[in-house]
Amino acid sequence: MKKIKTLTLSFLTLAVPLCAYADTFVVVGKETKVFDEPNAKGYVTLNTKNQEVILQPGMTFKTLETTSGWHIIEYSPGLRGYMSEQVKTVPGQLPKAGTYSVSNAPSQKLKAMSDGDKWSAIVGDKQFSGQSFGNVVIFFNEKNIPAYSLVDIGEGPIVMTYDNSVTKFF
Repeated sequence: MKKIKTLTLSFLTLAVPLCAYADTFVVVGKETKVFDEPNAKGYVTLNTKNQEVILQPGMTFKTLETTSGWHIIEYSPGLRGYMSEQVKTVPGQLPKAGTYSVSNAPSQKLKAMSDGDKWSAIVGDKQFSGQSFGNVVIFFNEKNIPAYSLVDIGEGPIVMTYDNSVTKFF
């Protein structure tokens, strides 16, 4: 009986760490399209206006799965597509706190502040909470949806907004 308890306890000790996971984000290194299937000759994902969904360098997306050289990303809440492994880049270092122009909305400025692992940002009169994932910082809106990202891909910090009025994702 003691042997079974020890075996069960050992299994639980090993199993618990396997259940923990962290969000993984992928950074776009060059302009690319989102695809409906993992094949560049397949269908390009279209938005509701029948326009191709285009990703810009510096944009950062949560990776749901990686398979055969393709990342399944969620480019907008509930909208998923495939991004080729060939267009991703690895961020160099964690950007520093500061005030940055938003690359895909130049009239906006994001003021990023950090206190250890906790980040926050102000854009106009709106505040956003942030979190670093490796060398990427994601700022979330009040519904916990990514609103801005801050990343350095070797040419200095890049801030991107994910507001659909700018991205035209849907």
